[in-house]
Amino acid sequence: MTRKFMVKIGLLLLLLSFIILLFSINISCKLGNLNKNTLNATEVIQYMSKHGIIEYPSKWQETLYDTKQGKYIRTISELNHTLQQGNDHSWAVSSLKKIENINYPSITEVQHVKILNVPSFYSNNTKKRTKYINILRRKVILLSNQKNLVLNFSNNFGGDPLPMIAGLADLIPKGPLWLDVDNKGHSHTVIRGKTDIHGGLSRASEKIPTPQKSINFKKIILVSNNRTASAAEVTLIALKRNANTKIIGRPTAGLTSINNTLKIGCNNAAAVITVGTIISFTPIHGQTHFNNDPIVPDVTTLYPPISPTKGSAYTAQQPLDADFVAELVPYVQ
Repeated sequence: MTRKFMVKIGLLLLLLSFIILLFSINISCKLGNLNKNTLNATEVIQYMSKHGIIEYPSKWQETLYDTKQGKYIRTISELNHTLQQGNDHSWAVSSLKKIENINYPSITEVQHVKILNVPSFYSNNTKKRTKYINILRRKVILLSNQKNLVLNFSNNFGGDPLPMIAGLADLIPKGPLWLDVDNKGHSHTVIRGKTDIHGGLSRASEKIPTPQKSINFKKIILVSNNRTASAAEVTLIALKRNANTKIIGRPTAGLTSINNTLKIGCNNAAAVITVGTIISFTPIHGQTHFNNDPIVPDVTTLYPPISPTKGSAYTAQQPLDADFVAELVPYVQ
């Protein structure tokens, strides 16, 4: 055999070995590897320790000891419980699909007041994100003939703030919106630019619909309740850059922090890690730095926007409580 022929045989064997390796990895991911922790819980716990915002340091250290830095964690439920020992806003889920939360904006009329409902939203699907943004923007434009605008964030449990902010971008001045602050104290500015929302710890961006319009409402009322959470709270902070906004209702859920999503192992599970606090450029009820603190409304109402008689399982944004609406109307007129 010639040397050239031997080299070809060697390359073919190397390629075959690589294909077998890829196949074995794929089978391992599909069937699960019984000999090791496919959750990669240790890596998640290490990431949380290194980059996470630890609200409860003593409890977190105890948890690290009890789980041997995550080596004893075998299920998503255990990982979820462990992460929440460090931060209330951190959690784990068995599938990325379970994080997806698709709702679209709507307009309802109560006591002759038109209310634009801004719902929870999370999806990595570009078409769905674009649809949410465009619907929200069209609703704002549809109501632009009114003197005042009411945006209902009650029972908006969060998701991703960028589609919400992009859809409402015509109401927000260009420039810095807020600061993401990591656990080392380094700040990362989120900016409302000419064509997109960008920056922050994630360096993510979201395009703003064009052509942009100058829409000026005399008042923009932001309705909040104790289930206005996470991304919805961040959106409130962004909207407060508009001097005409006023938050009315009840204090928010208090999940004012920045999360990063990690894929876990082979089974499409995910861990959501809290990696930043928030500094608002506009004081809200005298506060600028938020670390899972509730946002206190400019006007706290006697009645909550959603009646507590609906129960904790009730997740819709409407109907608003009649007594709350009676309190709201004078601020809209």
